[in-house]
Amino acid sequence: MQSIYFDQAATVPVRSEVLAEFVRVSREYAANPSSLHALGLAAAKTIAAAKESLAQALGCRAEELIFTSGATEAVNTALSGYHNSRYRDSNEIIYSAGDHSATLQTVKHLESVGRVGIDIGLTATGHPDLVRLEATLSPQTLMITLLAVNNETGAITDLAAVARLRNLKAPQAAIHIDYTQAPGKIEINLRDGHCDLASFSGHKFGALKGSGLLFCRDSINLRPLIFGGGQQRNMRSGTESPAMAAQLALAMNLALEEREETYERVAALRTLLLEELSEIEFILNSSPPAVPHIVNIAFPGILGQTLASALSAEGIMVATASACGASSPVSHVLSAMGQDKAEAQSAIRISLAENHTEAEVCTLAAAVRKNVALLRSIGGKK
Repeated sequence: MQSIYFDQAATVPVRSEVLAEFVRVSREYAANPSSLHALGLAAAKTIAAAKESLAQALGCRAEELIFTSGATEAVNTALSGYHNSRYRDSNEIIYSAGDHSATLQTVKHLESVGRVGIDIGLTATGHPDLVRLEATLSPQTLMITLLAVNNETGAITDLAAVARLRNLKAPQAAIHIDYTQAPGKIEINLRDGHCDLASFSGHKFGALKGSGLLFCRDSINLRPLIFGGGQQRNMRSGTESPAMAAQLALAMNLALEEREETYERVAALRTLLLEELSEIEFILNSSPPAVPHIVNIAFPGILGQTLASALSAEGIMVATASACGASSPVSHVLSAMGQDKAEAQSAIRISLAENHTEAEVCTLAAAVRKNVALLRSIGGKK
């Protein structure tokens, strides 16, 4: 049985050309880039070229980028590194209960050492509550940290509005944006001034797992979390990998270059999916503005995990929540949107991508219709 994979929000399969680039650079530039001989210098030049390519694609300077193992490390470095560099300054960190666990757990840690975390929550549509943000901002605000795109619902945060509120009410505060789900889905231009720090994870846009990126604007001071040989301007010690840098740069450039074309394709697939499901009762938890790639749908009267397991048995892979929060009995995002336990537990997350076919989407919809009807008949809901 051939599987159909609708869980790209958890991880995107590595692109063939990206994997080929990783293998090529691994073979051609095997030396340690910190070595001062010719082979080491060639390896270092490859890393520098990758960083410059990423900077041009994202709209920043190469010196403002730090390679990491993924977004979790980047988020931890951004939040804790900024906290450690501003220990005597403003005390409050503003976040949303709908943020990724990397942010939520880091804020929890910072609260344990004296910072004050303030949750602005989510609206019923799944977007950060900007009314509460405006009311919360003050001279005591140290940092604002939010998602660009919610990983469970696809909701898009109005980053320009966040920056305007910061500039008006708390200009001393830094803004960190978790862009993990954004590449290839929304426009990214770090020159726009909407953030001071930004986190990225390669495996969300076709690069290898274990590769990520932190943007840190020149004006922002961070203290490193990892100490050692002083690589990456002392911000992230450890032997650098030319191959990981090169494949990350290639994947990012491909995702950004193809964004407009793939967006239209995915939007059409989303429309088709919802049309194919229209004959059964469901609740759409992905409200605009949202990317079409992430479709969160609740089917009242059944458990989303039971439906996901039934689909998996037929070779169709979907999720019930973020992979990093899959062990939780209830989605913290849907709960933050005001849904009760039964509502939140009836949802599944479907991730659409440009390489899906209309036939695959129709197969998914037919399997959902069949299994929802079966589960509702068993549970007594028609």
